[in-house]
Amino acid sequence: AQRAFADTGEYYSERQLAIYDEYRPELEPGLPAELSAFIEDSRRKLVQDRQEALRRQQEELAREKALRGEAEEAQKLAETKARTARRRTRVAALVALLAILLAGAAYWFYQEGQVQKQKAEREALLATISELGAKVSEQKAEVSEQKALLQKNTADMAKNTALAEAENARRANTALAKNSDSLKNVLTIVDQQQKDLQLQNIKLEAAQQSLTEQADRLEQNNQALTLAQASLQSALYARSATARQTVDLLLSNARKEIRALRYDSALVQLQAAVKLGEKEQEVAEALLEVAYFWAEADKLDKALPVLQTAARHVTADFNPPAQPTREWARNWMKNFSANAFDFYEKRYYPDMVLIEGGAFTMGCDPFALRDEFGEEVDCPEDELPQHEVRLSDFRLARTETTVWQFYIYCEVEGIDIREFAPGWGLSGDNPIVMVDWFDAAQYANWLGRRNGWGEAYVFDYGGIIDRIDYLITPAFRLPTEAQWEYAARGGQKDTASIYSGVGMLEDLAWYDYNSEINGVGQTHPVATKRANELGLYDMTGNALEWCQDWYDSEGYHEKRGNNPVGPKSGFSRVLRGGSWINRAAGGGGGCRVSYRSIRILDVRDYFSGFRLSRTP
Repeated sequence: AQRAFADTGEYYSERQLAIYDEYRPELEPGLPAELSAFIEDSRRKLVQDRQEALRRQQEELAREKALRGEAEEAQKLAETKARTARRRTRVAALVALLAILLAGAAYWFYQEGQVQKQKAEREALLATISELGAKVSEQKAEVSEQKALLQKNTADMAKNTALAEAENARRANTALAKNSDSLKNVLTIVDQQQKDLQLQNIKLEAAQQSLTEQADRLEQNNQALTLAQASLQSALYARSATARQTVDLLLSNARKEIRALRYDSALVQLQAAVKLGEKEQEVAEALLEVAYFWAEADKLDKALPVLQTAARHVTADFNPPAQPTREWARNWMKNFSANAFDFYEKRYYPDMVLIEGGAFTMGCDPFALRDEFGEEVDCPEDELPQHEVRLSDFRLARTETTVWQFYIYCEVEGIDIREFAPGWGLSGDNPIVMVDWFDAAQYANWLGRRNGWGEAYVFDYGGIIDRIDYLITPAFRLPTEAQWEYAARGGQKDTASIYSGVGMLEDLAWYDYNSEINGVGQTHPVATKRANELGLYDMTGNALEWCQDWYDSEGYHEKRGNNPVGPKSGFSRVLRGGSWINRAAGGGGGCRVSYRSIRILDVRDYFSGFRLSRTP
């Protein structure tokens, strides 16, 4: 052991010192002093190593703590930066949105500027072309004058040549006769005249050359004019493609506004279309509808400026008298566009169809009913018995009275159209509903007065008296039950169908099965289903139609003979045709032509409308 310790060149390790301590009692008495000192040095070295290790560990811990602090600081800094970044992102998003809005506005102004610029360029180009055309015309005129002058000079030269030759011959003969010595003088004169003639030929050739050069310049100008016209056409085509699309959109928007009865808004759309200078006739005819409505609503102060705009748009004459009238406005519109005027007449007033009279069987046919719905279905009692009726000729409106038609009446009479608005709103091409029997009769009287045909109804202290001669007078009125059913069956073209028209009910009518829009049942534009044999629309479905007759459940026992008018009094009036809410099935199905519905006279609901009749 002593040798092992003595031979070691390093301090003893902790394990070696532990071994020494284990044998220390035996070793220490004879241990050399230097070895004992070495062992003590090893112990001190071990303590120093432990202290150094502890110090390093503490340093490591301090460094780790410092790093952890730095990490925490870095994390806090990162979180701060993240929050700042999020705020900046939100600010950037707001700035971007604002930039988009500003860009949109700038683009709109740019587009408007481009339109104005293109318009100005087009006008400038047109002016340039006009100027070129004028210059070409001037040059053509100059060339023509020069040609004429050249021809005149040529003719004068030929004439002078002939005269000179004649004069030369005369002089030569005279000189020869007088003296042969004068021959030289004559020859000299002839030679001089020939030189003059050659000089004139040279001048003529120069004039011809100048004329050729002018013709070349004229051809170049023509080519430049053709190129300018092609450039103009290309520019106009590129501009017109966008302008036409914009005008189409504006026209579509205007039609939607008119359908919603917003004529002022429609006019704004059409005025914008006027500025684009495309589809002039179509835009002018759309303006005509706005003017037509205001003229018929007795608002000439609003109609005349629109007519003037339409006239200027297509360069038509517009010279109203000092005191223009509705009749003058109607005649001007008819002359401006007969087709458009006729279309608006049929849109805003009833289109009356002549119905040829004759005999028919009125009431429910039990056999036809059972063929359609089954043996267990019977006719309602108030539709029996079937009976023969004979009718004279009469006229019946092709469609149910529309919101458009009723709106003119309301505007003239100072009635708020919103009183008649159903829950889904008012659309011009839909049948008017929310009208009671009195509303329909009042409208008929107004229309009769407007057309000079008189009134069918007399109102007295809130009541109403039917004229006895209403089947004779041409005034507008409601149809009798018999007239309505006869027309619904197709008159003399009766097909024995239980509906009005031939085909599936789905193709003929708006009823409970097909009338919903977004889950809401409602009326629909008139004349969008198939017409019956007389060209009448919606005699089945869409809206119930008030008739002239009082209701009597047993009235069919008496409704026979010629032109029956029903009971003389009662509590309710009859409605026919079914509506958007009626079912098709069974004897109670309101879509059948023989079905009778009833209402008290002053009841308004979402289902009831009307169509007018009159005697031819």
